[in-house]
Amino acid sequence: MHHPCSRRTVNAVARLLALALLLTVIAARSAGAEDRITVTFDASLREAPATGRLILLFARAAAGADPLDAPFWNDPQPICSIAVENVKPGAAMVIGDVDASFPGPMSFFDGAFRVRAVLDVDRTTGGFLNSADNLLSEPVELTFRAGEEDRHEITLTGRMPALAVEDTDRVKEVVWRSERLSAFHGRDVFLRAGVVLPESYEAQGDRRFAAIYRVPGFGGRHDEAWDRPGRDGPLDGQVLNVYLDPDGPNSHHLFVNSECNGPVGDALVYELIPHLEERFRLVSKPEARLLTGHSSGGFSTAWLQVNYPTFFGGCWSTGPDPVDFRAFQVINVYEDENAYVDASGADRPSVIINGQTVCTIRQENGMEYAIDPEGGAGQQWSSWMACFSKRDALGFPVPLWNMKTGVIGASLREQWKQRDLRHILESRWEEIGPLMSERLRIICGEADNFSLHEAVRLLRDSLEQLPGWRSEWPTTEERATHGYITLIPGATHMNLHMYGVQRRIAAEMLEHLKRHGLAE
Repeated sequence: MHHPCSRRTVNAVARLLALALLLTVIAARSAGAEDRITVTFDASLREAPATGRLILLFARAAAGADPLDAPFWNDPQPICSIAVENVKPGAAMVIGDVDASFPGPMSFFDGAFRVRAVLDVDRTTGGFLNSADNLLSEPVELTFRAGEEDRHEITLTGRMPALAVEDTDRVKEVVWRSERLSAFHGRDVFLRAGVVLPESYEAQGDRRFAAIYRVPGFGGRHDEAWDRPGRDGPLDGQVLNVYLDPDGPNSHHLFVNSECNGPVGDALVYELIPHLEERFRLVSKPEARLLTGHSSGGFSTAWLQVNYPTFFGGCWSTGPDPVDFRAFQVINVYEDENAYVDASGADRPSVIINGQTVCTIRQENGMEYAIDPEGGAGQQWSSWMACFSKRDALGFPVPLWNMKTGVIGASLREQWKQRDLRHILESRWEEIGPLMSERLRIICGEADNFSLHEAVRLLRDSLEQLPGWRSEWPTTEERATHGYITLIPGATHMNLHMYGVQRRIAAEMLEHLKRHGLAE
């Protein structure tokens, strides 16, 4: 844990360095030097004019990283972008010193970088990686000299690879048109899942099975299902593992019905799952519908259990996104005035590795703003804004805070409160408390890299004040029939699985199924 004085000192030094860089930029501009990168594509790649967002992704050449892996939250790298409209093949798209640029204008980028250009033209899926309609360049190495004029050219030569999966004997892809989401978005919207069958599925042709609904973490898709066969455990022979696809126009939608994402939770519960139960001989009872997931998937499963309490029979959530907005990572949504700095003026950490802050909330939001200042970056913070905030006239999420300054907009706090799991549980406890005391389970490391344990601890302490809740149960048999919240000392977001958590969950799920006559 850092001493407060050392944090203030580091902050002061950082501000001085930033001022020095700014003076360099001013001097460069006054001398007429401005960096520019010109990007083009030809008709062999795309014949129709393109409208969307041109994004430049940088990675220091010495590191050897692929810029396409940006944003690098463990080592923030430059990003910049511009909106483009009706750009014809062969026409020049030029990026110079633009507003959407991190960590500042291109004029003070300095050194050798690997750079890739991406033309994002598809707003139906999250981020710039998830659509084969999006164009991209090969990595090129470019050198920038702060204070001097640098001109470069990049050609878009390819497309993002399409998500391609093929059915096997054990794994089936399900694509189902959602009436609710299609009506909301005014276009066809499809729900997707990867269904992993037990080895005995065909041989036991008369048996009906329970399902474990697995929600991937941020950036994950239903294609994770194809990785599961071959690592089967005792539980896998008793269930269908169903990997859900949480991708939407604003990336991971957490299955939260929202103004931006539409009724994604309702679409899952009332459309996709009934279809799966009919197609795959699944038991259509709550006790046969179990949920699990990590990180954003962990929040999704807790959200679904709390908001559809009689539909799902049990949730095992690990390392969830903030479950109590009094600790949204390290931001108190209801009381703090600024998301980027604390009361002492120190920058708030977003990512902590080995006790050291490697990325601040200001930096992470700055990178997302550089990808798309309108809120369509499809990254983690813009995903949360789309789940919990209001929608603007263009359909983008209204950020809770000013993306430049971090000042929190008090008028949106009540909007967010309605999607705070702790608030929902407290306000509905008389109605759903008995079920949550049986079905809601959350496990988190006490040293979570994104400080997510703070929200889990607050939620645990709040629930322990409510009738019928108890957070700790010593045996597998007791945990299989009771809800709980557990914090594991020493465990982080990244290594929670090394603490035997998955084996523990599998044992508790198997015991649950046996008690309900759903496992042999």
